[in-house]
Amino acid sequence: MLNGVPFFNALDDAGRDAVAHEVQDHCSGHPQHMGEYHYHGPSGCVKAETENNRLIGYALDGFGIYSMYDENGKELTNSNLDECHGRVSRISWDGRVVEMYHYVLTREYPYTVGCFRGVAVSGLSRRSQADMPDDHQRPGRHQPPAEALMACSGLSQDAACSFASPRGDTVKGTCQSPAGELACVPQRR
Repeated sequence: MLNGVPFFNALDDAGRDAVAHEVQDHCSGHPQHMGEYHYHGPSGCVKAETENNRLIGYALDGFGIYSMYDENGKELTNSNLDECHGRVSRISWDGRVVEMYHYVLTREYPYTVGCFRGVAVSGLSRRSQADMPDDHQRPGRHQPPAEALMACSGLSQDAACSFASPRGDTVKGTCQSPAGELACVPQRR
């Protein structure tokens, strides 16, 4: 999350809905067994989560996680999102308003990311993140997944494209340049 607190997945160690089964503090967070404080669901201490169409964090695959209200103030629910808990809509990204894929925080399980649309980076400690070049640390500077970039190699803006996600399903979309490079942006569901 942009406030520095990690957002873990929705499950506890027993594979249950952590929000429903684990003890949490007034910010809807708690420490894990090694002491790292984190959230599993919405937190009243993340004020931007109830603003309209606001970036509140990043998933491990580089896609943004946005607040639970769209640009018109409508609260989004699972029925508005795809199987990965995301959607394509107009968002502010890298100082511009673009139409691109992003995840959405909701009050419904799985709360943020249900699966990754891109390639998740794993095993990054806070130290290794600090050693990354500046363009990988600043909000809005994350690059689209490699598969999305390769899918548009040799194609033009708005061309139809598709690629295989890490889960093996086919993602169809159009070539767009949300982060400066032409990448396959998934179509609306």
